[in-house]
Amino acid sequence: MTSKRIGIIILVLLYLISVGTLIWFTYNYHEDHHTDFTHRVVAFSANVVLVSFIFAAIILYINNRRLKETNKTLYQLHLNNIEYRKQEKQQRELYEKVIDELKQEIKELHTSDQPRYKNSNLADHDKQDILSKIINVMEYSDKIYNNDFDLSMLADMVGTNYKYVSQVINQEFNKNFNAYLSDYRVQEACRRLTDTRHYGNMTLEAVAESVGFKSRSNFIACFKRITGMTPSEYQKQANRT
Repeated sequence: MTSKRIGIIILVLLYLISVGTLIWFTYNYHEDHHTDFTHRVVAFSANVVLVSFIFAAIILYINNRRLKETNKTLYQLHLNNIEYRKQEKQQRELYEKVIDELKQEIKELHTSDQPRYKNSNLADHDKQDILSKIINVMEYSDKIYNNDFDLSMLADMVGTNYKYVSQVINQEFNKNFNAYLSDYRVQEACRRLTDTRHYGNMTLEAVAESVGFKSRSNFIACFKRITGMTPSEYQKQANRT
C-alpha cells in the first residue's frame, strides 16, 4: 500500500471520528451541563473536519494536475509519433525504386530448396512482395476506413489469398489483422481529432464511425491501448493547442 493511499485512509478516519464526535455532543449537549472541556472537544472536532476538507481539496487538485500533465505528455508523444510516421512514409516512397531492385536480386538468389515457413508454402520473396502490397493498401487506400473492410477485402486488393495476408501480418508486425487495422484507424482518428478546422464539429462517435469502428466501446479500448489516452482526453489536448 502506497504512502499516498495510507494518507487518504487516515484522513478519512479522522474525518469520520470528528463527525461522529460532533454528532454525539450535539445529541448529548445540555446547556446546564456543558463544560469548557466539551467546548474544546467540539472546537477541535470542527477544526479537524475543516482541515480534512482542505486536505481533500488539495489531494484532488494535485491528482487532477498530475492527470492533466500526463495527458499533455501522452498527447505530445502521440503527435511526435504521427510526424514520425509521416516522415517514414515519405522515406519509403523515396526508396521505392531501390526496394524494387533489391526484390529482383532476392528472387535471383533464392533457390528451389530455400526453407519455407512452417506449415506454409509461402516463400520469403513472395512474402516480401505481399508485405509491400499490404503496406501500400494500408497507407494509401481510404477503403480501410469502411466499417465492412475485412481480411478478405485486403487479400483481394493485394491479389492473394487471405491466409497468406494473415501470415505476413502476424510474422512481420507480430499482431493479427484486427490489431493491425486498428492501428491505422486510430492514427486517422487522431489526425481528425487534431484537425479541428475540418472535423471540429464532429462528435467522438461520428469520428469513430468515420474511420470504421462499429462500436463506441471498441473505439475507446483500441484508442486507449494505442495512445495511452481515451478519445475525450486526446480531444481536450487537441483543443488546447
